Amino acid sequence: MTSAEAAEFLGVSDETMLRWRKDGFGPSYSQPNCRIVRYLRDDVVAWLEENW
Repeated sequence: MTSAEAAEFLGVSDETMLRWRKDGFGPSYSQPNCRIVRYLRDDVVAWLEENW
């Protein structure tokens, strides 16, 4: 899922997702290049269960 989709799923803003990535917090993600960030749904769900 995109960063915006992950943010909506978690109930936070896309800016929060960006801040979390910069701070090393939040669900794991992949970034194949500087403009694309993707999250696996399973990783987002697992992070949500561990941290909320």
